[in-house]
Amino acid sequence: MRPPHRRERPNSASKRGAEPSSILPRVINGVRRGRGAIPAALVLGAFLALSAAPVHFVVTAFVFVPMFLWLTEGASTRRAFFLGWASGFACNAVTLHWTVGMLQDFGHFPLIGAVPTASLLFAAQALPFAFAPALATVLSKKTPHQRWWIYSVAMVVFFSYIPAIFPWRISSGQVEWLSFVQLADVLGSPGLDLAILFCGAGAYEAITRRRRVPAVLAVVALIIPLAYGVPRLSQIERLRDEAATLRVGVVQPNIGIHEKHDPRLRYPQLEGLRAQTKALEDLGAELTVWPESAYPFAIERGQAEDPVSRLSVRRDGVTGPVLFGAITRESRCEKWNSVVAMNPDGTYAGVSDKVELLIFGEYVPFHEYLTPLHEYVPCPGMTPGERAEVLPIAGANIGVMNCYEDVLPRYGRELAAERPDLLINVTNDAWFGDTTEPILHHMIARMRSVETRRDLIRAVNTGVSGHISATGESLLETNTYERTIFIASARRLNVETFWVRYGDLLSGPLALLLVVLSFIRRREYVLAR
Repeated sequence: MRPPHRRERPNSASKRGAEPSSILPRVINGVRRGRGAIPAALVLGAFLALSAAPVHFVVTAFVFVPMFLWLTEGASTRRAFFLGWASGFACNAVTLHWTVGMLQDFGHFPLIGAVPTASLLFAAQALPFAFAPALATVLSKKTPHQRWWIYSVAMVVFFSYIPAIFPWRISSGQVEWLSFVQLADVLGSPGLDLAILFCGAGAYEAITRRRRVPAVLAVVALIIPLAYGVPRLSQIERLRDEAATLRVGVVQPNIGIHEKHDPRLRYPQLEGLRAQTKALEDLGAELTVWPESAYPFAIERGQAEDPVSRLSVRRDGVTGPVLFGAITRESRCEKWNSVVAMNPDGTYAGVSDKVELLIFGEYVPFHEYLTPLHEYVPCPGMTPGERAEVLPIAGANIGVMNCYEDVLPRYGRELAAERPDLLINVTNDAWFGDTTEPILHHMIARMRSVETRRDLIRAVNTGVSGHISATGESLLETNTYERTIFIASARRLNVETFWVRYGDLLSGPLALLLVVLSFIRRREYVLAR
């Protein structure tokens, strides 16, 4: 006779012991697929922001990529878009948080208006973060093992072709890792972006799917920049040691925005600029640089030399040469944001006009069509310069970058093509107050030195002024909101880099690759139906 069947009751102890291992997957899936995904994406974006100044925790850029791919694993196209957008929004909000205060201080926005207005900027600059994972999801629906590299390629492409008011990329914060960023003189920031993305995404694919090819590509993506960068760094340092030197004095007058536009303070400001210039010349400066629009009076177009009056630069012991920012004009509405090169005899060696004007800050777009506003805004703003200019002064050819222009790779390349001996940037960052913006500005400018292999001297009204080596190393930085002077021993180099000669040869082919892949996927979809 068969013994009666006895139903075994599960051991309560073993059940309790299994609970932790079953809870963790539920928590992970809850974060990735539930309501916790958006907060997680926001945290990841804020984490990525730590790779930029002033923290410069460069490893976060590499860690962000696999963590974000994990978060969007199995997500729909729409969900991937919004998770990417959330991460990009948080990254820009942390990095550009000072925008809110700027709108309040100078745009006279109330807080309730400044926050949503700034949020529009954060949202717009987050678009590359949103479009890349969405496109990768669409193009890898039937081949999920390809999502990692499609996402990497798409990020590079969208960062290259989606315009941004404050342009920065996932590789911008890597300038502190000098050996890694030297590759920028060949492939620019797109090449560094691709290396970071392939490294992080390839590692994710190798770990989650145990695939060898992504693992190999991840290692290669890390090794190539370093294998190129270490010897290249030593080579550029040797070239700098052998190059001729120009002692450039920098004036940081530390004049606030409201004081700068007070007509009663113009003469005292000019006297202060001359006093600082005299001190630099006494210390042996061969060229003195004043910041953007530092000269407090407008200069008529066509004026050929320094006036002999209270408006003179060469007064109170100043002998020159001086490179100074000023507003030049032909009429009330025809004005240029210029840099004037003045020889020791008072004649002007040349004038460089700012080409890349900041929207709304320096010009009103479509002003001619906004007739109702002409009563309040009669002029469209500054007139842009025609091209990048090199000014001959103090026996050297100076490539001039006016304010915003030193954060634009394209402008840096156009200027370097004119074969300057060194680059000088004049800036007024007082608009942003005592925030991290001047530090970020200096950080992004450092990449122009690597791409062009030129020393870059920055004269900034309220700081950060500084001296950046052709290697990208920040040799000298001033504190913000401090009246100071310094002399930089700038090296005069005449190197033509691959980047300057040929430009961005990476983003275009990668974009074409995505287009071709899109047609292939579309064709497969049609045939399948």
